[in-house]
Amino acid sequence: LLSPGTARADDTPSSWRITRYDASAVFAQDGTAEVTLDFDFFFGSDEGHGPFITLPERQRVTGNPDVWRMIDVTIGEVSSGTGAATDTLVSHSDGNLVVRVGHEHMTWTGSQNYRITYKIRGLVDPDNRESGLDEVNWQAIGPGWQVPIDHAKVTIEGPGTPERVACWWGSSNENPCQAVQDGKKAVFEAGNLRPGR
Repeated sequence: LLSPGTARADDTPSSWRITRYDASAVFAQDGTAEVTLDFDFFFGSDEGHGPFITLPERQRVTGNPDVWRMIDVTIGEVSSGTGAATDTLVSHSDGNLVVRVGHEHMTWTGSQNYRITYKIRGLVDPDNRESGLDEVNWQAIGPGWQVPIDHAKVTIEGPGTPERVACWWGSSNENPCQAVQDGKKAVFEAGNLRPGR
């Protein structure tokens, strides 16, 4: 998996965590994906303004370290099922798109829901050098988040039926995670993800 994001927060009290992290991407024939990121951020009793996600805008091409694939991201709707502030500030930093959600004069406790949609192009590696297949390489959570994630689920749906599915987690992608194919969909799940892993 490779590039949607990294749910994080401005400060990281030990009580903060993401209890549910669901990311889904629906791919069109041209390789563009419509992504929905829906997650529950638990602030506990330690107030927080809101999370931010980091979306890579480039990635190295497998087997060719001198070539980078550019990733184009367009942020869509940002909402909250629990009524948390969803003011959105988008910036660029070190080859990443940073999306901050929340209001500087409002804080929240307990569990707050956030839903972010965006369109992304550049996740498909056509005719991959090693496999010879068109591959979707998506780091759906990323190594930069600063709070634990209790359960993560990623769903990918394409215009065709995938030939193979695989998933790993960890700082070096050393741990396999559950991967299930269901028709044109592939579902990946992992739990107890520690910060930065």
